[in-house]
Amino acid sequence: MGRRKSDVWSHFKEIKVDGVTRGKCDSCSETIVANPEKMKKHWDSCTSSSSVVLIDDDSGIPRKALKQTTLPITSADKSHDIELQIGRFFIASNSAFLQVENKEFEKMVQMLKPGDKVPNRRKLAGPILDEIFQQEKDNVTKKIQGCNATLALDGWSTITNDPVIGVYHNIFRNILEYDRHIRTMEQISVKRSAQDLMTIFKPIAIALDKLQSEKTFLGDVFEIWLDLRTKCPEEYVSKIANRSDLLPIFYVANLLDHRYHGAKMDPAEVCTGMEYINQCSKDIAPELSSYMAKYAPYSSYLFAEKFAEVSPAAWWVAGLKMGFDSDLVSIAASIVGACPASSGLERCFSTLGFTHGKLRSQLGVEKGGKLAFLFRQFNSQ
Repeated sequence: MGRRKSDVWSHFKEIKVDGVTRGKCDSCSETIVANPEKMKKHWDSCTSSSSVVLIDDDSGIPRKALKQTTLPITSADKSHDIELQIGRFFIASNSAFLQVENKEFEKMVQMLKPGDKVPNRRKLAGPILDEIFQQEKDNVTKKIQGCNATLALDGWSTITNDPVIGVYHNIFRNILEYDRHIRTMEQISVKRSAQDLMTIFKPIAIALDKLQSEKTFLGDVFEIWLDLRTKCPEEYVSKIANRSDLLPIFYVANLLDHRYHGAKMDPAEVCTGMEYINQCSKDIAPELSSYMAKYAPYSSYLFAEKFAEVSPAAWWVAGLKMGFDSDLVSIAASIVGACPASSGLERCFSTLGFTHGKLRSQLGVEKGGKLAFLFRQFNSQ
């Protein structure tokens, strides 16, 4: 009768590796030399820690066991940051706060970070929303601190007929290029008619897009209308010219905008603008003449192309340190920094209608305003 095997073999599987008998650990699949003492030592070490995990590759050949590290406990600060980020996601996607208590959402969070708890909807819609709103409000305050701002105000009403006063700060963004494509049509005559309409209306649509852009200043209006008269078909030029009589303030804004300096205006338009600003303040007439002639301190290099990226209002305010007349700067900055349309404010109201719609009709005005503000902040970055 052969020699009796050690009891430790009950935890190992006997295998052959290159003709040599070895033991494969049932816990970690590591192969150990067939020595009872070494096998027992390995088993004691393996079972004393629940951190050993079983890993095999597709070939069936056991790899060296890896030790699973215990997930660190999330600190209070880190846990709070996670809650704030969850809140930012729900606000930026305009998702109902009720969804944070959805079982599938909770499962997803547990898969990403086992042991962590998600905030309930009351916490999300209460202290978390307030903290995120205060953070973004502080960020915006820092950005506009000490800057000249153009504000637009208008009234609106929510879905529950609560009165709302909207205040819009002109934050400049890139102008989106306008383009359209005519779909293939079977009837040639219809296609030609569509192409003719496209030729007529595309310049008009581009002009309207630019006028309603949040990057457009008052001085841009003259340039946009001039460009429209140039690009429209000849038979429509006279109709556009009859309907595009601009107010004197638009000529003044183009004259005072350092990017244009009234270069494309004819003498009659320049005179109209000069007469209007002279009626507003006769004291600045001498300084205005120096500006038009580009005499010191309004030197020619300040009108170079490299300064085109500087906003008109910022250009005038910066000129105070170079000797610009303070009265002229005060008037010019207020004119060239104005927005020509209320479209930016209307977009704010559209956002409020989106975040405070029928599905969220129970929201108060204050909380609805916070959600609208944060939605625009998060989706404009």
